[in-house]
Parts: sequence; structure tokens; C-alpha cells
Amino acid sequence: MNFIKILCSTAPAKVSASMQTVVVAEGLASLLKCDVRGDQPIQVSWKKDSSIIESQKGPLGTESRFAQHQNSVDGNSSVISADLRIDSSEQKDSGLYLCIASNQYGRDQVGINLQVKRKPSANFFLSKLRSFILILML
Repeated sequence: MNFIKILCSTAPAKVSASMQTVVVAEGLASLLKCDVRGDQPIQVSWKKDSSIIESQKGPLGTESRFAQHQNSVDGNSSVISADLRIDSSEQKDSGLYLCIASNQYGRDQVGINLQVKRKPSANFFLSKLRSFILILML
């Protein structure tokens, strides 16, 4: 009697991120990235404050500041690089973002903390320059 051994892959979605915290200056673009492994099809989504982030048109047909992209890594369909780009970052964008992946075998997520730092004002630089000049004159 001959037996045929059949191997079935059942890899649940698994998410990882190389950066746990991203710091960006106000007004610049932010890029949050995660890598997803597992059997296809895999769905990837992003959340902030329990709300799903959509890449859609903003108010009155303007472009959204949020854009999501997904690419296979090295042509390997079981590894996906996913990113969330936020154009013109604002302080209100600061917070914990979740990269969430799921397939028929499971669900996983990873958190990435975004810190949008306020740009120093021109007055800040002038006051520092004045302090420096006073020290030099003493």
C-alpha cells in the first residue's frame, strides 16, 4: 500500500515593526511601516484611537493626508511590507497607531507610536541667539 503525504500550510498572519516610535517635525510627512507574514489572502488595516484609517478623499473632494501601500517583499507573496504615510503631519496626529493583519488562520497587530513635534518659532531662535551674544560679551 502506498501513502501520499500532503503538507498543508496554515500560517496565521504575524505582524512586526522595526521601529516602535517614529518622531517627526510638524509639517513633514510621517511614514509608519510594518511587515506582515502568513498565508494569503492577508488583509492589512491601520487604526488610531480605535478608528480605522481610510485612504480616501478628504472634505469637499480634497486629497486625504493618509495613504496606505502594500508590497510583496522580494517577490515572496507570504511576506508583505505595509506602510501608512501621513502628509503634512500635525500635532493631533500624534498617538498610537496599530498595524493590523488578518487571514483565515489568525489575526495579529503591532503598535507604532507617532510623536509629531512642534516646530520651534523664529522667536525661540532669536532668544537663544540673544542669550549666546550676551554670554560672549561678558
